[in-house]
Amino acid sequence: SLSKLHNLKEYHSSGNPLNCPANEFLGPFSDIPGLLTLSCHQCGLIGDLSVHIFYSVQTGSKFTLISSMVLSENKMTGRIPTSIGWGLPRLVLFDVSKNQFQGPIPEGLSGLRMALFDNNVDLLSSTGSLPTFVTPTDHSTLFGETDSIRCPILNGVKQNMVVRIDPSYYSYKLCDCGKGFFGEPPHCQPCLENGLCPGGGNMIVT
Repeated sequence: SLSKLHNLKEYHSSGNPLNCPANEFLGPFSDIPGLLTLSCHQCGLIGDLSVHIFYSVQTGSKFTLISSMVLSENKMTGRIPTSIGWGLPRLVLFDVSKNQFQGPIPEGLSGLRMALFDNNVDLLSSTGSLPTFVTPTDHSTLFGETDSIRCPILNGVKQNMVVRIDPSYYSYKLCDCGKGFFGEPPHCQPCLENGLCPGGGNMIVT
């Protein structure tokens, strides 16, 4: 079994159609003390992630040395466990983009260097705000099928952290309509004929 591979440092299985519950697959890796990297991108992992995968009341943190965990483009559901923050003390890269997670992003992830949560349509803040470890920058990027929505690029509060969170997570509260569009995000409309829409709201100059 995997638990016998005590010297395993990295595991990469991207694109391998495992098609099994995430907890069932990830559980044995928690018994490998020296594991540094776990990459299961696009492997057909399904179901939720249990808090007990990453932390045990009896033994504490399970993935004590892991620094990179990539679980993107799977079919995982439910909430992202809060134990990610305090159960993986050396984690710097956490990628769960393109899944089906729900609810808020857990706090306590300020130690990450890269946190990718985008393309989880039901991942939503109950207050319409960002996690406390994330802050908007002065730079923006475009969203929407026609690049009609302008939202800030996100960063970490305490360090230079790369963060990707869909603007729907915070109800587009930090966004406005881009140049050539007017209205309120996410419902930005093309500028009227012979009009001039500088972006930023409902202003139309004719």
